[in-house]
Amino acid sequence: MNHFHSSLQGALQVAAGVELQKAGRFLTVMDTLVTLAPLLGLLGTVSGIFRTFLSIGSATVEGATGQITGGIGEALIATMCGLAIAILALIPFNYFTRKVAQLQFELESAATNVEVMVNTAKQKGFDTMEFRKEDTQTTA
Repeated sequence: MNHFHSSLQGALQVAAGVELQKAGRFLTVMDTLVTLAPLLGLLGTVSGIFRTFLSIGSATVEGATGQITGGIGEALIATMCGLAIAILALIPFNYFTRKVAQLQFELESAATNVEVMVNTAKQKGFDTMEFRKEDTQTTA
């Protein structure tokens, strides 16, 4: 722990928070990708259908068949791409979200265990400050 905190619980919380922040640093990007991809696909769909209606308005249906199918094809491709990106990004997003949640649980459990061990040592008469002094002397 590279920081100073006045209580053991506070120091453990800060250290756990730093680790959780590192572990979840890309989840926001993945979440945005999962959310944004279908919306961009929908935008492409609207654009393709709009282009289809423009081609119908400027010519007869028989004369604009190529433009109509092109606009509908654009709409379907945009929808497919948006959904494919979202579906493919959702799998790793859920996996890593679960991993971060599991890490959070493990850190909370470890911090609770450390607190219990320190409190037990204090109750049995051990000087926990002495452990700290020995630790700083061995690392120096």
